[in-house]
Amino acid sequence: MAYNVNQTSTGLRGSYDDLIYVFQDTLNTAEPKYRYACSVNIDGQPRAILRQLPNNADCAVFNPRIIAAQFVKPDENKWFLGQSASNLLSTNTSAFKTVTIIPGYQYATSANLEPTLTLLGASYHQTVQLVSGNFTLPTSTVIETTDSAQYIPDDSNALFLSDAPLVAGVYTNYVVYDTGKTNWAALAFINTSASTATYVRIRYFNNATQLSTTEIENSVANGGVPPSSVSADTERLLYLGVGTANLNGYSGQSSPANPANLNWTHYEITLLDGAGGNAVSATYRFERLDCNKFQQAGEFYTLHWWNSKGGLDSLVFNGKSQLSQSIKRTEYRQIGGNSYDANGNGVDYNKYSYEEGKTQSNIITTTTFSLSTAFGNPEVLSPLMMSLMNSERVYMTGSNDYGTNSTGADKNKAVRVAVSDTSFQRKTSVSDGLTSYQVQVEISRLRPTR
Repeated sequence: MAYNVNQTSTGLRGSYDDLIYVFQDTLNTAEPKYRYACSVNIDGQPRAILRQLPNNADCAVFNPRIIAAQFVKPDENKWFLGQSASNLLSTNTSAFKTVTIIPGYQYATSANLEPTLTLLGASYHQTVQLVSGNFTLPTSTVIETTDSAQYIPDDSNALFLSDAPLVAGVYTNYVVYDTGKTNWAALAFINTSASTATYVRIRYFNNATQLSTTEIENSVANGGVPPSSVSADTERLLYLGVGTANLNGYSGQSSPANPANLNWTHYEITLLDGAGGNAVSATYRFERLDCNKFQQAGEFYTLHWWNSKGGLDSLVFNGKSQLSQSIKRTEYRQIGGNSYDANGNGVDYNKYSYEEGKTQSNIITTTTFSLSTAFGNPEVLSPLMMSLMNSERVYMTGSNDYGTNSTGADKNKAVRVAVSDTSFQRKTSVSDGLTSYQVQVEISRLRPTR
């Protein structure tokens, strides 16, 4: 058949990257009502069939990314891995999708008849793997794949699906650990058959002195799946609990409370190609934030969000926080009294002082938090803040009742929030030294629940 796929998008891509497919039919384009066709299949089902007239070169250029993006998104409940001695690793629900593009065409045998659709066989099918992110750099060629290849764990430079910044040779973030204070956090990484990540290594340090090493196998028993055994999209992206609350719940030497890790200053997480093996990812460091004079006792919050790479990131806001509420009320006036029942003969008309006047109902409260980081390195904070401010989905965990006057709020659950700020100014260590950031977030659920 004289039908060619002249250009295609393959490998790992972000759902916000362009997915370009160029088809050429050298045989049928002159037929009545001719259209190129492109079927977008996800989870084994056709989700859309696109049709297009031939362009000036008698070809067609399809970009189905908007359709594919509707079916891939990070999970919302992976912040608490390791809780109550559960697994630190977890598969995904819909954060990774394999998309199959099926070329085709349609035409009618005469101008008076309806066209017939023909989709081509398996040898013409094109597959691409998607996460809910964007790997296209400002300087990238539109369908360049080398930018996403570095997220496949197969060498010591490979990356987690994270916006954590590279600082002094390691990717860095902050965690809280003090008496009764820990924070939740999770990262995601690619687990396709091209990966060689079969173990996770966690090492604790006191400055330059290593205190302990723990290796966790990427196995079904531990919540993961070995890359050589993956068979479903739910297994091709894994989540890993990396916060002090996650590691503390998992216990063992990976716990920050373990005596072997006394006086730890930071811990590092790396993927390995076997027990005691070589690194197949870059190192991710989590530096300890202790209590400080800027932190209110028992009150700090962590924001979690879907980042730009289709994974998860978190940032501790352990500076001063402030809760405020905006209240909207429906108001009307009542006359009061018992005019509907009074007859003046046994049931006299009465109107008490507490009955008459302005009445309020339908009270809706919007709760807003002003959160601050305590003074930290802007080279760490700025990229994470930029990622947070540009995220479409943000969550908050913390030690407060979130403005509901409830003493039973579960600290081990998250609430969805919306970022209220509409601008961001980047700070640098050169011009700002140690710095702090402030962000306004609104609890998504109104009070009362509506």
